Amino acid sequence: AREDPAFAQRLTYARQWRRGMRISATAGPVFDAEQAQAFLLAVRRGGTIVKLVRRPEWPDRVRLNRWKSERPDFAAALAAAALAARKTGPRKWARYDEDVADEIIRRVARGEYIRDLERDPTVPGRIDLARWKRMRPDFAEAVRIAKLNGQYHRSRQPRRLTPELFDHILTRMTAGANLLEVSRDAGLPSYATLMAWQRQGPDFARMVAWAREEGRWARHLDEVARVDALARERLEPSS
Repeated sequence: AREDPAFAQRLTYARQWRRGMRISATAGPVFDAEQAQAFLLAVRRGGTIVKLVRRPEWPDRVRLNRWKSERPDFAAALAAAALAARKTGPRKWARYDEDVADEIIRRVARGEYIRDLERDPTVPGRIDLARWKRMRPDFAEAVRIAKLNGQYHRSRQPRRLTPELFDHILTRMTAGANLLEVSRDAGLPSYATLMAWQRQGPDFARMVAWAREEGRWARHLDEVARVDALARERLEPSS
């Protein structure tokens, strides 16, 4: 940090973020009944949880998981809402579309990951894509070959550890994610690349080790908060 002012600034930011996270993790229940009911309604109307938690007006994934752990009734209602939406919602990709299939093959061969394509509303999701592969073995084989071409295409593109990637990796890991989960984020290098950066860069390896320990501490605090909330709920006299 003394040798690199930019690194010192990022380190200070990480420490401040950690302190804020610890305070938030021990602040008690965060369940919002009104927002929870609106969230359930959005799911019943066909909104997927994966997409809803990315929007600022809804709870993010971490907060939603705390809601589910603190309120088993909400977790059950959320599961029922998602099931009802799947049964009654329209199947946009019920039929195989040759043009869409060609676009998927082209993008995969160009280097895009299937997991990133599944987040694109213009192409089928994971379930429909798997069904297309079962329906059309020729499409499944074309996707397999496209993956190999995409892997080669990505290997020809040099990747370097930029400050933005560094900040993203540290933030995700201090929040509790492991290196494999970080590699699955959109725009991030593969897990093999991250492991190679660790082997080739001792400084990066040390920061990853620090972030991993911070993430374990954050998960521990979340678990303590969850247990405390359950204990308080059990100790409260029933009305």
